Amino acid sequence: MILWRLAAIVLLAVGLFTYLRSADLSVYEDQIEGYLSGKIGHELSVDGLFELNFGSLTQLTAENVTLSNTNWPLAALHFTRFLTI
Repeated sequence: MILWRLAAIVLLAVGLFTYLRSADLSVYEDQIEGYLSGKIGHELSVDGLFELNFGSLTQLTAENVTLSNTNWPLAALHFTRFLTI
């Protein structure tokens, strides 16, 4: 019985990994932008590529990122290339 549970957990983990590796994260882009905006206290907008890459280093890559409502001299900070976290 324990072996079946372990096999089910491994199968679910492999399935989740496979889904996240091939998933189109742009579906969740608005939710992720809202969450990050709330956490950093500034409006964050992603108007381009938005993908998650797994490997020895997991990376979230976003393209055309704008950070607004800042206290910096510029009214908005805009990244025209890639922002990889």
